[in-house]
Amino acid sequence: MNFRILGAILKKDALSLAPIVALIALFFLADPLIERLDLVPDWASYSVPMILMALVVLVMAVFHLDSPASLSDDWLCRPVDKRELISAKLLLVLAVVYLPRAIGAFIADLCLGYSVTEALLDAALLQDKLTLFELPIILFGAIVTRTFVQGFGVMFAIFICVFVIPTPFVRPVGPLRPGIRDELLFTGMQWLAVTPAKLAALVLLAIGFWLMYWRRRIAAARILMALAACVTLLFVLIPMALIPWNATFAIQTAFGPVPPADTARISLRNPRICFPAARRADLSSDAAFVAATQRSGNHLWNSEELRDVGPNSIAFLTHIEPRGLPPDWRVKLNYVRADYNVGGVTLYSLRPARYITDHAGTGALAHAWMLPEPAVQRLRDAPAELELTYSLTLLKPREYIVPTDGKRHAS
Repeated sequence: MNFRILGAILKKDALSLAPIVALIALFFLADPLIERLDLVPDWASYSVPMILMALVVLVMAVFHLDSPASLSDDWLCRPVDKRELISAKLLLVLAVVYLPRAIGAFIADLCLGYSVTEALLDAALLQDKLTLFELPIILFGAIVTRTFVQGFGVMFAIFICVFVIPTPFVRPVGPLRPGIRDELLFTGMQWLAVTPAKLAALVLLAIGFWLMYWRRRIAAARILMALAACVTLLFVLIPMALIPWNATFAIQTAFGPVPPADTARISLRNPRICFPAARRADLSSDAAFVAATQRSGNHLWNSEELRDVGPNSIAFLTHIEPRGLPPDWRVKLNYVRADYNVGGVTLYSLRPARYITDHAGTGALAHAWMLPEPAVQRLRDAPAELELTYSLTLLKPREYIVPTDGKRHAS
């Protein structure tokens, strides 16, 4: 690696794009300051599209200065090593995106009273989780296009293909589809979907750089870019649809720590004699059911989720309480399923309206369910048995003694 050439390319790009680099660096510096110090209400909802736009503008500008998709750029006819060229451009993008954001987070943490060590550690972490999804695709789009118009066209086409075209064909999961789907992102196991997608995007991007800079296979790289976008999306969605949850949680239990002896008396109890229930047609008019829904804090389904269940479907509420927990212990819900069994055979497995109902950590295992009309008719005269299956994580507290002197203390 020739650092003299690397520095020259870096200096050339920084001077050529000085206004853009300065504005985007200032934005990434201000973003954590505004968010953490709460300087602008609802800033988080505005910052996400602005961050995406800033990334696209910066990456396109930096890589289009010496576009590998062009046949007339200087690096193609001058003795500039490709490693120095790519390293300089990636270093500039990193310096503009990461360093100002880290500095902003460090200053914000100091203003909030954190120690210098805490602020440094927090600033070093990558705060924006979406960046590792977006940046490889944006980089790919930059190296396979020559101009801003082409680059933004590719980004817009990816947006249309991912979010707009599938919309008419994507329907919310109904009560008889108990897969956990997007609730995976809230169970503590989101790494099963996130990690493979990020790794696949980075590997395909590396292959794309090789095709563009070393092999000059522009058409193949453009096809690979489309493939990378599809693979990244599929690697996020496939685990949500296909992972066998019973087996996954069984593996976790088998390889997890042995529960302490004082957990043997923990049990789940139904505080009601019977579950509140109502016909789907009477969900809003049944006063007792509405009152029970409000007391338990259950969220019901929307109309699209219940499109095909029928007016005589039966909605019911379950509210299970953990008993025998040691003092200050909590339970965290991972997964729940309701099975209707007849003669030991499961006829129907139900999905609740919302899986995760204990965001506050209170252990309120309250769920709303819907038994579709065809299932009601089939089970009407059958000796059916309802079985609720819960996967829970026990949270044991740790005791700390902190002096009440108004100062920060390391635990």
